[in-house]
Amino acid sequence: MKAYFQPAREYSGGIVVEVAPSDITIKTTAGVAVESALAYTIDGDGHWYVTTTNPFYTSGQKYLLWTTTTTTLGVVTEDHPFEHNTPTTADTTGPGAATIRNVPSLATADSLTVTLTPPADADYDHTIIRGFPYDGGAAVSATGTAAGNVTIPGLHAGRAYLLLAIPYDATGNPGTIGATSWAVGSTLTEAQPANWASIKFYANNEGDVHEFGPYYFDPDAEAGKNFPVLRLGRFHVGRIRIECPCPVANFRVDSLGLFIGTAGPVTGEPSSDKGG
Repeated sequence: MKAYFQPAREYSGGIVVEVAPSDITIKTTAGVAVESALAYTIDGDGHWYVTTTNPFYTSGQKYLLWTTTTTTLGVVTEDHPFEHNTPTTADTTGPGAATIRNVPSLATADSLTVTLTPPADADYDHTIIRGFPYDGGAAVSATGTAAGNVTIPGLHAGRAYLLLAIPYDATGNPGTIGATSWAVGSTLTEAQPANWASIKFYANNEGDVHEFGPYYFDPDAEAGKNFPVLRLGRFHVGRIRIECPCPVANFRVDSLGLFIGTAGPVTGEPSSDKGG
C-alpha cells in the first residue's frame, strides 16, 4: 500500500520549496515502530509517498508516518496519520460439486425426488436441480438448500429425465459439476381409472408408441382436460388414438392443437413456437 505525506517546506530565494526528509518511520498510534528508514518516491504529479510492507499492518487500524527533515531553520519532525486497508477482491469462485441420488420409491406420475448432499464450502447457499426430459422439451427446476430430499414437480407421466444439480454460493457463483452431480429417473405411468378413456400418441406408425403417455382419464369426471404436447422429430408422422371402452352418454373431442416450432438449444429449452 502507498502512504502519502506532505514534505516539509521552506522559503529559498523568495519561493517555497519542498525539502526531502532524512528519515521516514511508520509507528502505531501508541508509538511502536513498524517500519523505519523507508525510501520515498515522488510520482508524476509531484506527490510524495512510501510503499508499505502490507503483512506488517492490520487492516482498518490507524498508523502515523513520521518524517524527520533538516531545514535551514533546524530539524523538523512531523507525523502524518493514515489508515491501512487491505484491498478486497471480488469472489468469483463457486462451491464444490453437489451430490444427488434418485429415489425411485418416491417417484410419482408428475414428480421425481432426489437425495441432495450439498458441498462443504463455507459460502455454499443453495442448489438448483434441473430435470431434462430425454425426448426433448423444457427443463423443470427445483431448489434445495440443506442435505435431504428435494422433489422436482411439474413433470410428465411415464417419461425418463436427466437430473442435474448446480450448487451456488451466497454471491451467486455457480459451482462445480462433477460425476455425482447427475442422476436419472423416470416418472410413473398415470393410474387407470375404473371408467376410463385414454389418449395414446404414436410416431410414424401405430406400432411405434411415443414416450408421451398413455394418458388415462375419466370422460365423465374430467371433461375439458388438456394433455401435453406430442413432440416429434423432423419428417415424422404423428398419430393420436383415443380409446374409450367404457359406456358413456356423450363423447366429443372439441379441438386438437398443432404446434410447429424450431429446434431448441442443447439444454432442451424450446427457442420459439408458432401456433397453427
